[in-house]
Amino acid sequence: MNMNSLRSADAALAALSAGNARFRAGLASEEHRSPARRLETFERGQSPIATVLACSDSRCPVELIFGQGIGDLFVVRVGGNMADSAGIGTIEFAVRDVGTPLLVVMGHSGCAAVMSAVEGRRADGAFGRLLEQLAPARLMALEQNPHLDGQELVLAAIRMNIWRSIDTLRDGSSVIREAEASGALRIVGALYDMREGTVAWLEGRAV
Repeated sequence: MNMNSLRSADAALAALSAGNARFRAGLASEEHRSPARRLETFERGQSPIATVLACSDSRCPVELIFGQGIGDLFVVRVGGNMADSAGIGTIEFAVRDVGTPLLVVMGHSGCAAVMSAVEGRRADGAFGRLLEQLAPARLMALEQNPHLDGQELVLAAIRMNIWRSIDTLRDGSSVIREAEASGALRIVGALYDMREGTVAWLEGRAV
């Protein structure tokens, strides 16, 4: 794979879509998972085609889902794919210093963190504060869809939380805002279906 041909957002998005199709079909390539690839990226540095902010759920291995290997993706993972200050700073580095042209914010079906927030679960410590940050996604989903409940509400909140994370990235970083405004960066939302293995690209703000 010619990495130089993937240094645009459109090409990167196409590569991720094609990789996900391979993943679903059980045809994941080993091209970028070899000792030679490891040595190449060590000696020549990294040139990932995209940055991905995703949840830490062990069932959502980002590189595998997108059919990518060593050095292909710059991945930030935190519960509920939340954009906290450390995550924003890490993504700024990927955008400004590494030069990734695509930023994907990916949530997933059955997200336990969002589900806990939707159910009103309380917890001590930092996890409790994480749930508090996720809680507005439920309220925003209900504002747009007051008839929803149960798993439909959870899924709507998961989608809304993806958009909230995107808003947080834009609001919290002039580096990200300016890169997007200049056309150097494209930001997209994605929803991973754990049962089917599919990634749906989100458009618009409807949940």
